[in-house]
Amino acid sequence: MRLAYGSILVFLSATVFAQEAVVSNTPYAQQIADLGNDDFRVRERAHQELREAGAAAKVALEKAAEESIDAEIRQRAEALLRRLTAGPRIQAAIARLGSAQWDDVKEALSTLCDELGEGTGAEEAVRKAADGKGQTGQIARMLRQQWENWERQQQQYILNANQLGNQYMQQYFTSYRQNMKRSIEFMCKREFDQLHARNKDQKEAGAAATE
Repeated sequence: MRLAYGSILVFLSATVFAQEAVVSNTPYAQQIADLGNDDFRVRERAHQELREAGAAAKVALEKAAEESIDAEIRQRAEALLRRLTAGPRIQAAIARLGSAQWDDVKEALSTLCDELGEGTGAEEAVRKAADGKGQTGQIARMLRQQWENWERQQQQYILNANQLGNQYMQQYFTSYRQNMKRSIEFMCKREFDQLHARNKDQKEAGAAATE
């Protein structure tokens, strides 16, 4: 019995070692494994590295999303895969920044805020739009300015979250994102209202001049 038990342990150890050897040679295997780490900071670091890898990590993410027995890894892999297809969504949101309806602009801002800082190319798209003219350019400039302000504040959020402890970190970052979106929406709404008020005044002045 002891011999059989010992043989089983040796077999299992050899199997695990072989699996780890294979996994260690697989691109992004460590980052995928870290998505399920008990430490939130390790999970976030792995998430960030995989975001930055972009399409290069697509195969590893697809495998993790389909085969991982860890629910956290599957969910994060699925979220990262969705971000690989963010391009059309971002461009559609940029186009809606020029809408005459605030609800359309608000929806576009929400989409862009979700993508900013997530490695989807949203920052570049917003900066490019901010170089344009008209309402799209003005709203994009305000969005870019506010986003950069919040980025500078993010380090303080990280320090505060570290002081609160690992268990509160996810909640703290969620709060950070929510506050950022509310602030950006408020400032862009003010810019939107001022722009439309100026346009209205110009039209009225033009109409009066032709009378």
